[in-house]
Amino acid sequence: MTLSGRISPMHDASGKAAAAGLRRDPQGQAALLGTQALIGQIMFFFAYRFAVCAWLDPDNYTREHIDFIADTLIPTTSASLGLPSDAVGAKGTLA
Repeated sequence: MTLSGRISPMHDASGKAAAAGLRRDPQGQAALLGTQALIGQIMFFFAYRFAVCAWLDPDNYTREHIDFIADTLIPTTSASLGLPSDAVGAKGTLA
């Protein structure tokens, strides 16, 4: 994984989302800190996905499980950026 090929593009995209949600300058300290918080949430969930999948009963992992994850995490992630939970219009099919 290279900084310029993988990390920087993800950081830049996340930074734009954080800056928009926080209504801040993308290069400002508040947006940079919000970016790190957003990336931290993503990385933590990815690192511990095995535990989440085990909790959700991996033998019966269904579309409903994916929707449950999306319906739960989208509002909390949006809220961390100061956005209303339906701001992005994304959701699982359960809602």
